[in-house]
Amino acid sequence: MFGIIVMAAIMIDVAFEPVGPQLMKLISDGCSDETEIPLLRTMNRTRWWVWVVYALLLATAFLGNVKPI
Repeated sequence: MFGIIVMAAIMIDVAFEPVGPQLMKLISDGCSDETEIPLLRTMNRTRWWVWVVYALLLATAFLGNVKPI
């Protein structure tokens, strides 16, 4: 399970990679749907992986306390 957590954490980094250029475009071009929608999509895709990490950490803590095996 720890390996899956590490993979999900790597996916956070991969999914978040386009944010830098998107923020630079937002700063230079200003707020508009053209600049904000791609940034929102990237943030939503990254947020999904963050929730996966949280869920896996909770499952790991639960299994550590219950010790089913």
